Amino acid sequence: MDNILEVNNLLIEINNKEILREVSFSLKRGEILAIVGESGSGKSSLAKCLMGLLPHKEGTALYKDKKLHEKNDLIGKELTMVPQNSMNSFNPTLKLGRQITEGLLLHRIKSKDGAMKEALKLMNELQLDEELYYKYPHELSGGMKQRMAFIMGILPEPQIVILDEVTTGLDSVNKKKVLEKICELKKSTGILFISHEIDLVREIADRVIVLKNGLHLLGIPIMEKM
Repeated sequence: MDNILEVNNLLIEINNKEILREVSFSLKRGEILAIVGESGSGKSSLAKCLMGLLPHKEGTALYKDKKLHEKNDLIGKELTMVPQNSMNSFNPTLKLGRQITEGLLLHRIKSKDGAMKEALKLMNELQLDEELYYKYPHELSGGMKQRMAFIMGILPEPQIVILDEVTTGLDSVNKKKVLEKICELKKSTGILFISHEIDLVREIADRVIVLKNGLHLLGIPIMEKM
């Protein structure tokens, strides 16, 4: 399989403080690449840089010969992210159903009825009751918001999706549902899976890269690591 993402020698500094350095890796379609490391190692900073939310000083991240850390029309369409803080995925003033259906209408479905049907289908797959379609974000529990944020992140059917601690706050049943959906996505998508849960990484990832103190230490196949 050809690489759909190439990251080479990425260096990120914030207020003259080095956050990440010497980060290089590739991602293939049909692959789950886990990014692991202790708190403060730079996992979320890497994700934000790829999404164009955090500037970089050196290095490149290329998808279709375009630099992802520069503003372009790929972000939010062919490259999406489910952030660690699920509330960042929503407009707090709009009901969740409207936000999901508008996203579907923008990216891939032409009719409102079709968009609503698809939204409810996705919610059902993740064990979210239909009544939540008519709720505001603040009315949901943390686990419900996390699953709704996951839905928002996959609406465009992206080529690359970044999942930053996507199972945080989920019980074992709902975590399993999300993991099943991730494995389904893997068939046509490259997935960057950021997590501190080593057992979860062992279960789902094809390869692992390890960050420590902002430095990319190594990247190895999951079977070799475990």
